[in-house]
Amino acid sequence: MIKKSVLLCLGLISTFQVTAQDKDPYTRSTNLQQESTQSYVSKLDSTENSPYHYQAREEYEIPYGRPILNPDFSDPVRYYDFMSEQVDKYLKNYEDLLLGNMNNGTESKLDNIRYSSLHHIQYAAYRYKHIEADPHAEYSKQLLQSFNDLDKLYREDIGNYLDKRLIKDDSYFYWEAYYKAETELFNSLYVIVENLFEIKKDFDLKNELKSKPDYRLEYKLRELNNIQSYRERLYKEYLKVWFKGEEFFKFVDKWDQAGMEKNKELTIKYSKDAGLNLKTISKYKNNITFKNTINKYIKFVQTSSKNTFKKISDIITKKEKTKGNTNSINEIKSTFKLRERDYLKEIRDNFRDMVKTNLDLAKADAEKQKLKDLKEREQKEKEEKRLKAKQDRWQ
Repeated sequence: MIKKSVLLCLGLISTFQVTAQDKDPYTRSTNLQQESTQSYVSKLDSTENSPYHYQAREEYEIPYGRPILNPDFSDPVRYYDFMSEQVDKYLKNYEDLLLGNMNNGTESKLDNIRYSSLHHIQYAAYRYKHIEADPHAEYSKQLLQSFNDLDKLYREDIGNYLDKRLIKDDSYFYWEAYYKAETELFNSLYVIVENLFEIKKDFDLKNELKSKPDYRLEYKLRELNNIQSYRERLYKEYLKVWFKGEEFFKFVDKWDQAGMEKNKELTIKYSKDAGLNLKTISKYKNNITFKNTINKYIKFVQTSSKNTFKKISDIITKKEKTKGNTNSINEIKSTFKLRERDYLKEIRDNFRDMVKTNLDLAKADAEKQKLKDLKEREQKEKEEKRLKAKQDRWQ
């Protein structure tokens, strides 16, 4: 009986506590680190046309974001640790986005990365908006601006980019729009990424924190960004050749002689132009294989398409559309496609090799720079001690 009474009392106390909290759940006195609210914002908003629309969370839906949680950030070390935590988490998400895009990840996978990044970006922007760190107000202002700029890019530009990416293989016109959106998007993102690294370095230097230098992530992201830009310059050339070949086969399926003839000439013309344009693009550092493979594919289309397309055109021009003639065309097409598939696979494999090799080199360069900085710091400290000892002797 006593146990039942105790349990009843505990239950009533718990009920009164919940009721009291529910009356005013989002005040400055409520610690949301322990009482964070569940977000009911859906990833996909059915009221928008785009499947990659993102609906922002309200401030009370951002977990752990209330001002009550701000410790004393006047200490430079504590502020730097908090800065590193927010910046580094975003940078790793950015790395995932770059790698996912470069490795031809699905739009759904990229949207998941974007969605996760946006939640963190919103949180970081909220904290820097409310953070109480007067000695470092200028840095808080810069970081808030950076995360606000990222919020716009991730909310709008990446959504638009993913829409274009979804349909890029439908035609060369769509692919050009996708290519332009991709170039602008990743260029804009990397400008902010570079700025975040500079803010951290400047704070470290100004406050003489002498944090252990770590260039691995910075060098890796710079390398990935450069490779991304280089790849798209080459892809811009070889894909227009691929698209023209695809358009030729679409007219074959329609048994459209005029359309076939036009696209046969355009495919050869595009391949010649692409070959010339490719000569103006330098190799990437010491890697020539990736570019050479693309050049080999362009030459393959330029030479093989003449023969292949002519054989198909002759059948359609001189013969009727019968099952036997259709089978003959499919055999010629299959031979061309199999060889083309081998070239495309080789392009993909050589690109992956180039990425791996250069990321390994970037890692080695980061270690060299770290050792160089530590040595310079050590020499500077020795010189300072020597000068101080010299001054002390004269006093």
